[in-house]
Amino acid sequence: MKEKLIMLPGPTQVPEQILKAMSKPVINHRGSAFEQLYSEIAEGLKYFFQTQENDVYPLTASGTGAVECAVLNVIEKGDKAIVPTNGEFSERLAEAIEKVGAKVVSPKFDLGTAIDPRMVEKTLNSNKDARILAFVYNETACGVRNPAEELVRIAKNHGALAICDAISNLGGDNLPMDKWNVDVVITGSQKCLACPPGLAFVSLGDEAWKKVERRKGEKQTLYFDLLKIREFHKKNQTPFTPAVPLLYALQDGLKMLKEEGIEKRIRRHADCARVLREGLKTLGLKPFPKDEKYASNTVTASWGPQGVPPADLVKRLLEDTGIVIAGGMGETKGKIIRIGTMGMVTQKEVSLTLDGIKSVLAKLVAKAQKT
Repeated sequence: MKEKLIMLPGPTQVPEQILKAMSKPVINHRGSAFEQLYSEIAEGLKYFFQTQENDVYPLTASGTGAVECAVLNVIEKGDKAIVPTNGEFSERLAEAIEKVGAKVVSPKFDLGTAIDPRMVEKTLNSNKDARILAFVYNETACGVRNPAEELVRIAKNHGALAICDAISNLGGDNLPMDKWNVDVVITGSQKCLACPPGLAFVSLGDEAWKKVERRKGEKQTLYFDLLKIREFHKKNQTPFTPAVPLLYALQDGLKMLKEEGIEKRIRRHADCARVLREGLKTLGLKPFPKDEKYASNTVTASWGPQGVPPADLVKRLLEDTGIVIAGGMGETKGKIIRIGTMGMVTQKEVSLTLDGIKSVLAKLVAKAQKT
């Protein structure tokens, strides 16, 4: 059956208004019309990041590209970084930092368990030469939201830069960059903004910029050189050719965000996730996060149904209803299902998904009992 409803952990379903925006004519990215477009986007991104103090830089790249951009500019060979891990994406963050020659210390937490700030603080106390704490706010692989505000506070108390990968939940969880004094924030277009994939965003505070500026001429990157990106940003341009149609989509996505309001959007994400978790529990699907206090607002992860392989549920749901959800990844592959409640998802889409799962589960259970 053709896909009718995308309930993935990203990319999310894209509203028709945003899709239509990409049909506008491609314009000269060195002309005045582009500069006007870029200026509007730049202001909208600051609202999205809840910052007045810091600029936000759009990149034609995936979220992983934005991670590499931040790492290549801020972290250098020989730096020591604390990178707590509790899933696939936090492990990728640690790997990206290791690749620049930094010394990575990774306190590890069980899948389904949130990062424990006390353990992170203990690790920092044992590694007083560490000047970076990098973490994933929302571990997409297992539907766990980590205590970002507390982790940032611990980093600042130890004189370390706080780098926050918020790719899968900025706009679906609270992350006021200025108020929390986060040094680096990273996210992507295809999650809570409900835009197509292909754009990512990074913003740096003053302390992070000082590190970047000290390293002038040392960075091993041309495309992701933030000093060059900042220079062109001041002219409302990008140093290299941007994906203009995606920027048109972003322009409309940011307008829709402003119309809804960032606080309302965050609350909508939390409400949809809560209703989905409760509905799955009534169907016998136990939440994967060990403490629901840390259950994600944007990616709901549940154990698979008793006696039914999660992959069968994912496949049959698509075939019978056109609803697309995801299975596990990495160590959770074959164990869990993951459902996105991000972007423009409302209670209506949550109800349709629950109804579809209920119907498909009944068929799969009946089949299993016959065999």
